Amino acid sequence: GVQKWMAGVSDQGNDNSCVAHAMANAIYGRSGAEERRRIMPSRRALWYFARSMRGIQASNDGCSPLDMIAAIAAHGYPPEALWPESCPMDKSPDQEAMREASDAIGVETERVYGDTVQWLKTAIAAEYPVLVTIAADAAYMNNTGVWRPHGVFRGYHAITAVRYNTTGVVTMGSYGRGHGMYGFTMIPWEVVGDGDRVRDCWAISTTGRL
Repeated sequence: GVQKWMAGVSDQGNDNSCVAHAMANAIYGRSGAEERRRIMPSRRALWYFARSMRGIQASNDGCSPLDMIAAIAAHGYPPEALWPESCPMDKSPDQEAMREASDAIGVETERVYGDTVQWLKTAIAAEYPVLVTIAADAAYMNNTGVWRPHGVFRGYHAITAVRYNTTGVVTMGSYGRGHGMYGFTMIPWEVVGDGDRVRDCWAISTTGRL
């Protein structure tokens, strides 16, 4: 099974907010692994902060992991309880949420280097969730538990790697429990090592207060 410290599977719906979901799940998972006070970051707020940096907060656009990391460094993050998914996507979090954001636990990231397969194993074994960007295709969108790429490119998608075994990496998506195997997808090692398929990996850790 997936580690007990990970959050439940979320659903981004029609929003292009996968990076926010993947980052929030990773932060929650790492703080749980460290046995700190668990707080699920507001995925709505993270997505807003990252888009506002480029002046596109009114648009249903995605963002890059780098934008998300910069946004967290600038703003922190409020808890999901104060700025839930029901809040407007183009509205800045209110004053109470922003006060909590500025007092959030800090986030540190380390980007993949060298051998992606070995790097992922090392990070996950140390209980660091990893934000992974993949070049998704029809096979990923329709997978029933294992992703074996083929078909039409559908765009880049961010997921959270949470466990591995001899077959590959188990990842948590953000399309709800109806996608993959109850929301999880196995990415075989041969796919992980394909730089055209697995493009960007960031291990997430939490530090002291921002």
